[in-house]
Amino acid sequence: MSAIFESTIKMVNGSREDWYIELRDTKSGEIEICKDLIEYAKKIEELGANYGGNIDEVRWSKAESVRPYIVDVVRFEMSKLQREIEEETGEIIIEGEKEQLEAKAIKTVRYLTVSEIEKHIQNVEFIIMAAPSPEHFSSAPIHFTIFLNTSDDLPREIQEAILDKFLDENGIRNPIEIMSQIMPVGFSEGTQETPMPLLLVKQEDMRAIPNTPMLVMDFLADSDNFSEAKDKSLTGWSYSYSD
Repeated sequence: MSAIFESTIKMVNGSREDWYIELRDTKSGEIEICKDLIEYAKKIEELGANYGGNIDEVRWSKAESVRPYIVDVVRFEMSKLQREIEEETGEIIIEGEKEQLEAKAIKTVRYLTVSEIEKHIQNVEFIIMAAPSPEHFSSAPIHFTIFLNTSDDLPREIQEAILDKFLDENGIRNPIEIMSQIMPVGFSEGTQETPMPLLLVKQEDMRAIPNTPMLVMDFLADSDNFSEAKDKSLTGWSYSYSD
């Protein structure tokens, strides 16, 4: 006997940063509320034991109130937990879920310090990141995040003009779920050529990971110029430098 589970990312009532995962056994109707991925991994193992450990499928979704960057946070934390467990035990956890939520883990070796971040972005104008959108956004298959190297909270009309310019220059169309505000951003070093920008949402991550405030524009859209994200479900980013 095997099982099908549903995993839904939801927001804590009244919070814009705290999320949880509602785990549901579609056969028994049993529901577990998981406040983090450690608890999620434990609960899905317990539910799976009722079926001899045979889990056919885990279906991921998100509530309407969950912004796309929150999905990125869950993806990042799942990758981090996966690495920690593999390093300690050599075992793979929540394998099926990881494949659906994250096509390819990006390994973090270390985080840049605040002084290293200041030096790193000294001549950076902006960074644009493209990743696959959650599966049910078929008309907007790419999740874009633009990190502008400014901590000034620009007037709304100027932010809108900057976004329109990005859309036009990069052939990006049909933007939805738009968020534009000053957010803390960290940087991780791994096997990639350049450090990966990390949008930090949870207070614990803001305290644990060195960061700097940047104007962040986050949205879902479509484009024919980002095939790695759109067609291959890969995450990538590129830097633009001032003269």
